[in-house]
Amino acid sequence: AKLQAQAGESGESGESEEDEEEEEEEGGEYEDDEEEEEEVVLFPAKKASMVGNIMGKSRMLSDVVSEVKGIATKATSKGYVALREAKGFFSSDWENVLLVATRPSDQRPGPEHVERMLATIQTFARSMDLYSSSNPYRVTLRKLWAKMCERDWRTVVKAVYMFHQLLAQVEPEDAVIFKTMLEKMGKEVDKKTSERYFNKQRIFDVDDDSQALAPFVKAYGNYVIRRASMFTSQFEELNLLRDGTTLSGDDIVAQLLKAKKLLVAALACQVEPDSEADVTLACLDAVVRDAHTLFMLYDRKLGWIIKHKKKVFAQWDSEEANTLLEHFVKFRKDKLGAFQAFFKDSSALLELYGSKRVPGELLLPATPPYASL
Repeated sequence: AKLQAQAGESGESGESEEDEEEEEEEGGEYEDDEEEEEEVVLFPAKKASMVGNIMGKSRMLSDVVSEVKGIATKATSKGYVALREAKGFFSSDWENVLLVATRPSDQRPGPEHVERMLATIQTFARSMDLYSSSNPYRVTLRKLWAKMCERDWRTVVKAVYMFHQLLAQVEPEDAVIFKTMLEKMGKEVDKKTSERYFNKQRIFDVDDDSQALAPFVKAYGNYVIRRASMFTSQFEELNLLRDGTTLSGDDIVAQLLKAKKLLVAALACQVEPDSEADVTLACLDAVVRDAHTLFMLYDRKLGWIIKHKKKVFAQWDSEEANTLLEHFVKFRKDKLGAFQAFFKDSSALLELYGSKRVPGELLLPATPPYASL
């Protein structure tokens, strides 16, 4: 709060989207991230949980967070000059990470890039102010979106992959803010592109040289944007379907329907032989791990709903409730074989290229959840 007050008094609270647009009008059309004016991405703030367990090859996340917190502490003690130093560190660090992580090459973004992004997010002051253009959650989404709007499929896919890692690995509290912010931005028009933010058709619009990879870009982009709009982190919404839940029958059904739709989108993310590249395999790895977790949750929660159907559907017509449950069961039966093949084939391909511990099959209970239906 002190940092934010200092920034407000000094008139250096960060650049808004309008500021960016004015700079671009004066300096010509935006072409290169390296030439963009430095933008304040975040204000540091102490959070309840600062350290997580995230893979990284360069520096441990705890070291990164300590560095960020150290600069923030210095800012509070030495005032405006140190505050500007802290802002410059955050801005340049995040800008450089995104620039390197999304450069147009076939190599995947390194785990150190994901680590650095997550470490930066851990320093965000959690804010549900959806109308501030300098809200760090909004700035992060806006910068990822800008990369998704480029035409080279490699930059697009890498930006979507970084977004995917953000969605899957941030703390649940941050995930809720990102999801809420994404919903609001999805209703707004980006003045730079004249498109709504996170419009999937814009993401799919790659250049002619990228057409061979266009099907994968479309499938993966569709999956990640759907995931972002439906669930947070590791599908916490489905874990609310348990004994003692306060969710209504309609809400419970809505969560299972979302899981079903997202599973269909995941199954479409196949890497064909002519689209095999380090970056597409990284995306496939992330989808496989997601889909495995999600299918297991779908199976388990379907069993829970069937077991407690009288209570869940207390306000429903019994025939309608049974028809709906049969629909869910049919999906599970019809798609089980396809998913088992997807996991088996994908894990074999990914392990051939060096991925470790990729789930290769669904270990489901001997008695299916629909046995008592």
